[in-house]
Amino acid sequence: MTANVLAFSEGAHDHPLGPAGRVLLVDDAPGARAEIAAILRRQGHEVREAGDGAEALAVIAEFRPDVTLMDVLMPGMGGIEACRRIRALHGPLDLPVIFVTGLDDPASRARCWQAGGNDFLARPVSETELSLRVANLVQLKKHHTLLARRAVELERTVATRTAEV
Repeated sequence: MTANVLAFSEGAHDHPLGPAGRVLLVDDAPGARAEIAAILRRQGHEVREAGDGAEALAVIAEFRPDVTLMDVLMPGMGGIEACRRIRALHGPLDLPVIFVTGLDDPASRARCWQAGGNDFLARPVSETELSLRVANLVQLKKHHTLLARRAVELERTVATRTAEV
């Protein structure tokens, strides 16, 4: 798991709401993607888009996002299955997933949490809520990455000093 954490980015610049990061936006509706992407780009985030879960998995391998925003219902591989596959490769702090969907019933929310989602936004999405939730998870992810790097450095230091003894 540590190697996955170390491979992810540290993001570009900061915004008053928090650090900017790399965000993957997954939704089969181009209009919905464009609306959310515009909000995120105004805040300095680097945004990549995917139209379904399978495409998202391919983009994750190449783009290495800090946070993924995922619709639930999409043709092909939906968001729930995509999140399960993400969790098989990345821990919840290595790659946070925020579900963004029109489904707002308790059973749908439970399926999102059970699949490994970190957060949930119901549509229509509030720009302020979207901004704050993304900023919070980007910041949490960056701190997690920093701690993982420091742990690796500490392990190396301990190994070196132990060998010297």
